[in-house]
Amino acid sequence: MRKLFVTMLSLALIGGAIAAPAAQAKKPKAKKPVKITRLDKGTYQAPSLIAAGTCSQTDAVGCVQFTPGATETYISVTIKDQSGTGTLFAIEQDTNGDAQDDTTAGAFCGSTPKPVAINPAYPVHVWVENVADPNTATPCAAVATTGEVDVTFSNMP
Repeated sequence: MRKLFVTMLSLALIGGAIAAPAAQAKKPKAKKPVKITRLDKGTYQAPSLIAAGTCSQTDAVGCVQFTPGATETYISVTIKDQSGTGTLFAIEQDTNGDAQDDTTAGAFCGSTPKPVAINPAYPVHVWVENVADPNTATPCAAVATTGEVDVTFSNMP
């Protein structure tokens, strides 16, 4: 009986010694980052007037303003103008607090082709232009009238 007990105890210790390194080798897998998005919408009643505009999210004149969340470092924008054509717009931010936009993420026609990097600490201004501009990377032939600005904020491109 004693011999059986000693044999069983020895087998248990050997089995434990073999299983312990295997258990230590299994480390939890690192979680892949998850893309989180948020949709928002604004409207404009008229395009920007040369260099002036009234920034707001509803019934804006030229400048539709959006406030990103703390982790929202990218924005995608689509303009739905009543004219039904692509409309020139620029994405800008005032990052130094002087009430003038000093950071431009780019000028686009109708929509951004891919998410654009922004600074989540500052409001985003989408300037809807009142002229067609052939000098942008994607020339726009249409002039803005009135419409809607749809944005998607995200934490990664």
